[in-house]
Amino acid sequence: MQHSIRFRTAALGMVFLVLAAVLVGQARPARAAEVDPAAQANAQALLASGRLTFGWSSPQSQVEAYAEGYEYVNPLTNRPCNLNDVLLDALKKVVVDHGFSIRVSSLNRWCEGSEPTIWWQYHIVNGGGHAIDIVRVNGVPSTGATPQDVALIRSLASVLPVPAGVGQYNCGQNFSLPTGWTRFNDTCDHLHVEYRGADVPPREVSATPVSVYRFWSSVYYGHFYTADPVERDTVISRWPNVWSYEGERYTAFKSQVPGTVPLYRFWSAALNGHFYTADPAERDQVISVWQNVWSYEGVAYFVYPATSTQPDTVPVARFWSPSVLHHFYTASPSERDKVISQWSNVWTYEGDNFRVPAAGVFGG
Repeated sequence: MQHSIRFRTAALGMVFLVLAAVLVGQARPARAAEVDPAAQANAQALLASGRLTFGWSSPQSQVEAYAEGYEYVNPLTNRPCNLNDVLLDALKKVVVDHGFSIRVSSLNRWCEGSEPTIWWQYHIVNGGGHAIDIVRVNGVPSTGATPQDVALIRSLASVLPVPAGVGQYNCGQNFSLPTGWTRFNDTCDHLHVEYRGADVPPREVSATPVSVYRFWSSVYYGHFYTADPVERDTVISRWPNVWSYEGERYTAFKSQVPGTVPLYRFWSAALNGHFYTADPAERDQVISVWQNVWSYEGVAYFVYPATSTQPDTVPVARFWSPSVLHHFYTASPSERDKVISQWSNVWTYEGDNFRVPAAGVFGG
């Protein structure tokens, strides 16, 4: 009797396995739509980076399907699940180009169980896939307001077109966002970002350089650089006793244009200073080795690499001071030479770090 029960159980299990294999094999070709080649390339780059991980199998399956060239199909409902091309493009930029590591818990909720019941969420509206829930940024659990979350939000705001939205406003966020971004409350155990537009190509990128502003602190004995006028004005108004505004020093690009690379920015609460590098290998080393000293803040702006042969550009020299524990950057050849000749006991010349348009250099 026991042998008979085992046989019938094994046979029944085999039937279910065969039926499941048939259903899975039929579901994809029958309903799955092919995806745009650019979206497929973005999904492939995200997975290849090793910086995108998942809280469970469903969002992973959605991205893996896109990397193979089709929309994932919910095996419970036989519904194909879209990922918004614009949001996917922005994720590729912040993860692959800007160097963030993120762990995702939710994308298109049509593919995360049975039919959803909350119809207003951007995980669901317009076919779903217009929102992402992130539970870790650079290895730190997300609340929507950690320094890592804030850096990621700012990086996304530089590459994700409006209209867009970000949740967790009730969780301690205290920073400005571009016009067209909406904030709302959400639970403080993740970071929610959504794109509220349609599946359209990303916005046109302006090739016009923008000013980079410099500050000097006689309190911290260091400099601070920003290409964000809002951040410049905030520093001027809030910390005039700490940071002295020195004006425009050179130009760079707010969005990536051909030939440029991201300039990565770090902040050290221990050293009270910023650090900038255009070298992704150096960025990764600082993140992995010096994370107790330097907090990664994302991309400051875009520049030409030090090895670039782009005409009408000049190198930006980098100095390090072992006495004040800060870096100093200048695109002015005269200022560089003056520091080398007069302040060599304070500043050690480390060479050219990146290049910027020659026309925008102050005092060059």
